[in-house]
Amino acid sequence: MAGRRGGGDSPWKQILAVVAGVMAVCVGAGFVTATPTGRAALEALGLDSGASLSAGSDASTGNNLTVTLPGVSGSASAGSPDATPGSGPTGSDSPDAGSTDSGSASWPSAASSPVSYSDALDMARGATVAQPHTDGYDRDSMFGGWAKSDSAPCSGANTRDAVLARDLDDAAWSDSCHVKSGMLRDPYTGATIRFTRGKSTSSAVQIDHVVALQDAWASGAWQWPQDKRVAYANSPDVLLAVDGPANEAKGSGVASLAGGKADADRVAWGGEVWLPSNGAYRCDYMAKRAWIKNTYGLSMTEGEKSQTVGVLEACAAR
Repeated sequence: MAGRRGGGDSPWKQILAVVAGVMAVCVGAGFVTATPTGRAALEALGLDSGASLSAGSDASTGNNLTVTLPGVSGSASAGSPDATPGSGPTGSDSPDAGSTDSGSASWPSAASSPVSYSDALDMARGATVAQPHTDGYDRDSMFGGWAKSDSAPCSGANTRDAVLARDLDDAAWSDSCHVKSGMLRDPYTGATIRFTRGKSTSSAVQIDHVVALQDAWASGAWQWPQDKRVAYANSPDVLLAVDGPANEAKGSGVASLAGGKADADRVAWGGEVWLPSNGAYRCDYMAKRAWIKNTYGLSMTEGEKSQTVGVLEACAAR
């Protein structure tokens, strides 16, 4: 008996140790996916976090919300969350002379303005000017996570995957139904970016809300019901696959929402509104912003309206 005790743990003790280890892992995983910080970290790595809304529930409200996405194609996994505040590119807000009205072969078709520059200009001129409502914004509780797509070629895709499949050239799907690779003709920088899903690579291509969630909240979405906010956050019409660093530099996209950084952002951006460094895309970017704000009844700050009208006047005059 003494020799047996000295030779190692009994089989029952080993089994109990394994069970305890499995329980610890499960508890740890539950903590990560149950907290906003944990979910954001997993999403930033392009991994499934359980935060996406899948005919599922919003963790903060318990609402059962479903968002249907358009069909996406590809062979048979995604980007990162919305931008974090930062500084944008320097330079004039004047559009590049090479820009064309509502469309260019140099970026994905979804990035082009859905309306003419003249129509977008009319929308901008008619925009309501209001002070932004900055209180109470929280991305996770107010807009939820990515919804599951019920129209992908396989089961398990979410909004990020649908947008990647739409905007990337040669998008390929993994066995777990996530977009795993493709090429992006980035509208914000004009660069061609190779996307590869992975912990250290997914952030190279991110999914941007053209009118950022913080901007939408501050300009009217704070009054919306929860299901409308979640639908907006997952609407393909307001989403683009873009260069990761450019998305992070954009932040909320409106200097007035940057708090103590507002003046610095205005200087760095050359105005109230962030503009892409790709001058050829600026007309479509500003037209798309104006269209989104008009479509969803969102207001503009005084500086935002003035800059938007000024840019679109130059675009429409060509």
